[in-house]
Amino acid sequence: MKISTQSSWNASEIEKYLLASKDPMRFSVMSKDGFPLICSIWHWYEAGYLYAVSHKDSLLIKTLAENKKCAFDISVNSPPYLGVRGKGIAAIEEDAGIYLPKLIDKFLGTKYQSLQHFLTGRLGDERLIKIEIQSISSWDFSDRMQ
Repeated sequence: MKISTQSSWNASEIEKYLLASKDPMRFSVMSKDGFPLICSIWHWYEAGYLYAVSHKDSLLIKTLAENKKCAFDISVNSPPYLGVRGKGIAAIEEDAGIYLPKLIDKFLGTKYQSLQHFLTGRLGDERLIKIEIQSISSWDFSDRMQ
């Protein structure tokens, strides 16, 4: 994982942020018509990879099957603004069984039981997106926004 020289944080600070962040990842891929497709999706960070889950028939999975290059942004939505952004190469894997429960626990906890039941009920149709981070950078405007 290459960290930009302009990054506000070093590798351990970036990893700490990725492990703790409960803000959805804004995930971008290039669609067939040459325009970016951006969606918000839950993420899990582990050992230099970001993981996400999407339905096998989703536009996201279909688009990634054509072009595995992607970009991401994981940042807060309110001041002081901070976060990470980067580029990666995505692989689609059939078994989402390990990560979907982790994502549900991280982003929903014990809330929204009907949504949890719906998602786990179609686990066989969910696909794992494994993103190998190629480059990453962070920004942190906390000092400027005191």
